[in-house]
Amino acid sequence: MRNKQIYRGKICVVTGAASGIGRALSLALQDAGAILAISDINQEGLGITAERLGGKTSNSLLVDTLDIADASDIESYAPHVKRALGPADYLFNVA
Repeated sequence: MRNKQIYRGKICVVTGAASGIGRALSLALQDAGAILAISDINQEGLGITAERLGGKTSNSLLVDTLDIADASDIESYAPHVKRALGPADYLFNVA
């Protein structure tokens, strides 16, 4: 990540955060000072990512199981993130 400063204090939503690119991106964004909402359908992998990020919930981390193929999940997720953290600044659809 070249310019980490642009993510400091920004709310970043990452889908597909349970493994691979989604997990690596989540870790890099946290390192850059972002406030994270991470999600994935894979609960086990998501739990591992959350542990690596330092916990399941805090003022700077929101963790949720999400099936992006389920329209009702998608419709309820954005308002959920907004209520918990505020409006998203960035969305990374890795799933």
